[in-house]
Amino acid sequence: MRTRLVCALALMLLPTSMIAQAGRVEHLKRGDTTIVRTTGNGLWGAPHDAGEVKRIGGESDATTFGFIIALEALPSGGVVFFDGRALEGQAMRVLGPDGRLMKTLGRNGGGPGEHGGCGLDCLAVAGDGTISMLDHDNGRVDNYRMDGTALGSFSMHAGFGRGPQILAGPGNTLYLRIWASIRPNRPQTDPEDMARLGYQHIGPTGRIIDTIPAPTSWLRTLPQSMLEPTTQWLMLPDGRLAVGGTDRLAVLLRPAKGVGPLLLMEAPTQRASYLAAERQEMRALFAWANNLRDGGHPLPNDPPPLKPAYSALGIDHDGRIWLQRRVTAIKNPNKPPEKDEEAMTESGAPMPKQPPITFTEPPTFAGFKLDGTYLGEVRFPLNATHITFTGDFAWAVVTDKEGMESIVKYRIH
Repeated sequence: MRTRLVCALALMLLPTSMIAQAGRVEHLKRGDTTIVRTTGNGLWGAPHDAGEVKRIGGESDATTFGFIIALEALPSGGVVFFDGRALEGQAMRVLGPDGRLMKTLGRNGGGPGEHGGCGLDCLAVAGDGTISMLDHDNGRVDNYRMDGTALGSFSMHAGFGRGPQILAGPGNTLYLRIWASIRPNRPQTDPEDMARLGYQHIGPTGRIIDTIPAPTSWLRTLPQSMLEPTTQWLMLPDGRLAVGGTDRLAVLLRPAKGVGPLLLMEAPTQRASYLAAERQEMRALFAWANNLRDGGHPLPNDPPPLKPAYSALGIDHDGRIWLQRRVTAIKNPNKPPEKDEEAMTESGAPMPKQPPITFTEPPTFAGFKLDGTYLGEVRFPLNATHITFTGDFAWAVVTDKEGMESIVKYRIH
């Protein structure tokens, strides 16, 4: 009783502005579902900018980056990255928490201890620091310790789909993204296509443990494009599933299969609108894309009135879920040049040039702990990509207006 009285007195002595800034948290129970609902700001207070701590780039051949395809935080506080255009070719390297180069993992090739190239979301890191790479060139998964020791490879199974393609699972298992159902013989919307994706749960030697299909939609009205609210979901390292509808800042944690306790975490939702000039650019982009589509479901002629609340889910080694927010865009004066080579159509003719997109949404993330605690929002610079979290910090790839890349470490609160 005395402890409660002291806490109550302390709360009364706090300025009203501080109480309002932190927001109020409600804990509710509905059947098997525990609801943790935050009103107002989270633990971190008002949305804030991440602070740059360390910038790496150009100090040596190994840290002169060409085209960083994937970046993944390590439980030690460092980061592993894959550079598709390093000075000596494709390279995978580890940086320590201080940004110092620690190891180059393997080398380019197809033999034991070697690796080929990979695509986006091709790296996963287990809780013990084991690094797994989805090696597209060699059709396998390559595994390494952070100290550079090669732990062997296993062949990929058929049917891999779009990212996030590889995630750490319980123990030293992995989740690999697959097409879990056959594509129907009719034009599909992009959300319908994404709903066909599931995960294979893979053991350390490549044995298939289980297949997890996509959850049913959270939304009453199915979206016609990825610009509308969709159902997002993610396998967690503890074997549970995180799922939510992007019409609001809410995520449900539940067993991947069967029944069990549910946890719903919620935070205040404000959905951003498109700026008038941004909307014009999107219209031109849709028209360009529809001219290239061959029998697929067309994109809408115009963006919807509001953006979804968020576009993607992520998880870090500290048991926090990150939602990448959709926010008001900014005209980007230093937007770096596109690095992609000139694309060709199936007939071999040059592809029509894509209309320019000059507006960029500042990368903004909302964070939750796995107990439902809402942390708040943190913003990164306009040209920051591949953002990955570890402890009180985040790592990102930042590209300047000349197209030069750096890896930057940020403090997030």
